[in-house]
Amino acid sequence: MRARDPGYVAYQSRVRSHIIRNWVRTHGQSNKTHLKARLQVKIDKQGQIVSKNFVKKSGDVSFDNSTLRALSKASPLPAPPESLAAEALREGLIVDFTDRVLGN
Repeated sequence: MRARDPGYVAYQSRVRSHIIRNWVRTHGQSNKTHLKARLQVKIDKQGQIVSKNFVKKSGDVSFDNSTLRALSKASPLPAPPESLAAEALREGLIVDFTDRVLGN
């Protein structure tokens, strides 16, 4: 997608905020800090998640599972603007999850 397009940036921000509000991280056995997982999320015109795939896992199974649960709880996501609908379905959005978002 067009990461420099202001419409894309605004939409990605809305989606990320919506997902983060539904994210509850369970603390696993890992003592790792600064965890980060990156997922590609494909979304249809109505905001339903069509697919979610890790681009990069955090290395902490509990953390990674919590990101998947957050996506499931957040669905449906805000519907993409008409100008981004085809790309949201074909290419998806990249969503980063970091433990810093939750104040860790």
